[in-house]
Amino acid sequence: MKLLVIVLLAVLGILALPGRAGAEEYAFHTEELCAERDGLRIYGKLYLPETDQEKLPAVIISHGFCGVHQMNEGYASLLAKNGYAAYIFDFCGGAPVNRSDGKMTDMSIFTEQKDLEAVLGMIRSHPRVDPDRVTLFGQSQGGVVSAITAADHTDEVNGLILFFPAFVLVDDAMKLFPKPEDVPDTYPFWNVTLGRAYPEKLFGYDIYEDIKAYEKPVIILHGDSDPVVPLRYSEKARDTYRNAELTVFPGAGHGFGGEDDRKACELVLKYLSER
Repeated sequence: MKLLVIVLLAVLGILALPGRAGAEEYAFHTEELCAERDGLRIYGKLYLPETDQEKLPAVIISHGFCGVHQMNEGYASLLAKNGYAAYIFDFCGGAPVNRSDGKMTDMSIFTEQKDLEAVLGMIRSHPRVDPDRVTLFGQSQGGVVSAITAADHTDEVNGLILFFPAFVLVDDAMKLFPKPEDVPDTYPFWNVTLGRAYPEKLFGYDIYEDIKAYEKPVIILHGDSDPVVPLRYSEKARDTYRNAELTVFPGAGHGFGGEDDRKACELVLKYLSER
């Protein structure tokens, strides 16, 4: 039930999105575009604005735990209407049913990082994309994956947008399994089954030490009533980054809806216009 509520919140957040006031709105089209890593197919869709501009800034949007690419269609449409190439995709094993290869029992934030790295390389080499203006945009677990990927590819990632990033996941895993030998081959979590791969590399892992290598501007958006990821984890991320701005949404949970989502979209567009 908890997972269902989170998914519904994420879906509700994409229903009515604003554009920039006074900005030209572009028509756009979509293309199925797949990446590959380690023999696994990564399914995705590229949203391209109808413009004569030869090279476009691009945004890669990463869904959260148990998410699918369709949950970010609203954000991709908004970005394309505002002149950005936008790519949405399914992580390998990122949900019980999606359009990419892989099993959830093999998934971890580090396998998802490999997925995102493959996507990043593909999008940067696309003939319509400016390789020097690619931004990563991640939500929840996708925010964690985007953050660690940006830190490892600072020269290739021009911007980083984090919605309620799940930096809590390391602590959550350690509460479930205090020692590596406690980790079973598979275990139930939020109505799905995960495998040893998910927590085994988190022992001794300092995610904040990892992400601080990214020194370009970062924006973090987080609700102060988030029942999944307490706000303090994003506050620590803001203090860890060299150049980060945290916007707190009073009363918002793990996902934005209504006026909160409108404000979030305005902040995203403002940030991108400055990159």
